[in-house]
Amino acid sequence: MEFQLVKAASYAKNSVDIYHFRDLRKKEVDFVLENRNGKIIGIEVKAKASIAQRDLKGMVELANQAKERFDKGILFYSGDEIMPISAGGFLFYCVPLGWLG
Repeated sequence: MEFQLVKAASYAKNSVDIYHFRDLRKKEVDFVLENRNGKIIGIEVKAKASIAQRDLKGMVELANQAKERFDKGILFYSGDEIMPISAGGFLFYCVPLGWLG
């Protein structure tokens, strides 16, 4: 997935930098996309069919640290529905891995 993300970023109209996030308590987000304006999108990939709020610890921490720069969080998972999930006062979106093509 990382290669596909880097490839897609190279074709994007707007410049995007790709990072990994991990804080001192080891809360992580697999991919962090940052555009020229400093807006951030977090992307997590989970190999499970259902998502619980505890699966969003890293994303919530990223959102808290990024503050107004945080635009959205997306979790790809092995389920089959697009669904919103709320955690830590933020709304995130769970998207089936199959949608990646």
